[in-house]
Amino acid sequence: MAKLATGPKKMKTVYIIGIVGAIGTGLALALKKAGWQVTGSDHEKVYPPLTTILNRSGIKFHRGYSAENLPQKVDLIIAGGSALVINKQNPEYQLAQERKIPIISHTEAVSRFIVKPKSIVVSGSYAKTTVTSILVAIFKAAHKRPSYMIGGLPINHWPPLKIDSAPWSIIEGDEYYISPLDPRAKFFLYSPRYLLLTAAHWEHPDVYPKPKDYLNAFRRLAHMVPDNGFIVANYRGENLKIILNTKHNVLWYSQIPGEGDYWLEKWQPISGGMKLAIRRRRDGQILRLESPLIGKHNAENIVAAVAMAWQLEIKPLKIKQGVAAARGVKKRLEFKGEKLGITIYEDFSQTAPRIKAGLAALREHFPQKRILLVFYPHYSGWRDRSILKELKGIFSSADKTWISRVSFDRTHKKERVTGRMIVAASGSLEKVRYIPDDEELATEVCQQLRRGDLLVFMSSGGYRDIKKNIISCLKEKRKNG
Repeated sequence: MAKLATGPKKMKTVYIIGIVGAIGTGLALALKKAGWQVTGSDHEKVYPPLTTILNRSGIKFHRGYSAENLPQKVDLIIAGGSALVINKQNPEYQLAQERKIPIISHTEAVSRFIVKPKSIVVSGSYAKTTVTSILVAIFKAAHKRPSYMIGGLPINHWPPLKIDSAPWSIIEGDEYYISPLDPRAKFFLYSPRYLLLTAAHWEHPDVYPKPKDYLNAFRRLAHMVPDNGFIVANYRGENLKIILNTKHNVLWYSQIPGEGDYWLEKWQPISGGMKLAIRRRRDGQILRLESPLIGKHNAENIVAAVAMAWQLEIKPLKIKQGVAAARGVKKRLEFKGEKLGITIYEDFSQTAPRIKAGLAALREHFPQKRILLVFYPHYSGWRDRSILKELKGIFSSADKTWISRVSFDRTHKKERVTGRMIVAASGSLEKVRYIPDDEELATEVCQQLRRGDLLVFMSSGGYRDIKKNIISCLKEKRKNG
């Protein structure tokens, strides 16, 4: 993709292809605030809350891609990878090339406008969105005014992306490729001086066919950290000791007392969140905090963010204030309310570690409730049957699980994973049920729900009409008494 030849002061009109997404919408809001005229486009089927955010901000966008959408005068095109995945011959992208308009990717835009000299990159195969949001909350509390990019919508109602003039940036570093036209991992463009790694559990076989390919990407990222920076890494994070075996500037965090350089000394679930204590090895100092997040995996995420902030000499009081303020990210164990006495959560989890951690957190926090899971498989890993070997026991913390029809986009029939395969691989035949028909699934779930239950939806994409139909059914049950 073309490099931007001149700075933002000379470029005032930008068109964003793939504008309805955490990054696309975040860039639109930030660039408009910086004085740019912003328009854009996305798929025909795009939904709130991001469409609502754009509309309220007065940012006009087209539903559906067409060469006629492109303005006559535009200084810069920012093209999102998903827009090109759906249609590599995207007519707007093609016309922009013909007109020789400078084009950069979403990722290159983040690199150009967000990355600062003191760049903190949060990466790993899980938890990076939540950890990034906690770090941003801490730096906000410390009045550091960081530029940042969070790969989701913070529940705090912050924008997912912000451009500021201070020397700090905090960026979620994704290992997935930039676009079909640019196979580089996104995190290679973020110039980390400080790197936080949660784990390197092999994912995305469509991009990294073998585990060694995946690990090599993280190894290259770690070697980008200069001598005047450092790495904060999960002591028990999968493959991290292999990746970091030649690095000397590594500090380790852990949820096991006495392990690493920063660890979780104590943890206690409470109404509305948790209490925890974090100890620093070098001086034995303990930091006692409260958080509105739930689950021991989120306690570990807090340790990760606190370790980075504490090592960067953020004052303990500001760390405590930031942790208390960080309410998490939408669809990351997000509490959605109660209907008919049923507690409802929504979670982004799709891979085995995330599913296990999410369900375990709900079981820890709600030990007396019956947990019912609706799982919609929507993740590139379901294109490869090698994922099945990781699924043993993943739904064990739920009392009942329903698997919907797997999303088969761009998947060869002989290679794809089916719902029945997921049930068999989980090893929980008596508690896990596959129903390929969405309406039948919604009806059965609604019939089995009773007052006092906890219902959790898990998907990294949409839910077709499954969630909507279950909620509608619950409303009808309440209406009929």
